[in-house]
Amino acid sequence: YQRVPAVGRMRLHARIARQGEVVYGPAVDRIATELALHFERGAEPRKAITSLRIASSNAVGRFANREAARCLARALSLTSELDEPDRWQMALVVLDELGHVRRSMGDMPGASEAFLSAAAAADAHDRPGQGVESLILAASALSWFDRAACLAVAGRAEAEAQRLDIGSQQHARGYGAYFRLLWDDWH
Repeated sequence: YQRVPAVGRMRLHARIARQGEVVYGPAVDRIATELALHFERGAEPRKAITSLRIASSNAVGRFANREAARCLARALSLTSELDEPDRWQMALVVLDELGHVRRSMGDMPGASEAFLSAAAAADAHDRPGQGVESLILAASALSWFDRAACLAVAGRAEAEAQRLDIGSQQHARGYGAYFRLLWDDWH
């Protein structure tokens, strides 16, 4: 293997991954982890990310959340190899999934970090709806360990929701009210 030139190894990995897709057909999700490795080494980051997301979902189904988080962290690092605008759109999806996995693990600092990163990506690319939802999720995770940050993020979500429809504004206001009731004195 080491004597094969790098380009040859890359092509070999890509062929193995494509053949795995053909052989497993509709049951391809059973070998998602292996496919991700071959697609990554075969210089096909989009397919590697897709396979890592499937592997993460499989791991969550087995309650192997740490494995799921590792798959998503790897997928997130591979988004840097994608072209724009796919890079930030895929990063946004992976960050959201990572935040949910970390939250289910009880890793609230990790969940809030992922959701805040998703909110920043959404804001940078003018996706206010996704940004507000990510801020609400971040505030929810922050509510477990950082009162001031929770209230500040909830306030940001309410302010940014003003650019959205009335339903989204009410949604953000409801969560903001909940966090204020939780952390501020009753008014």
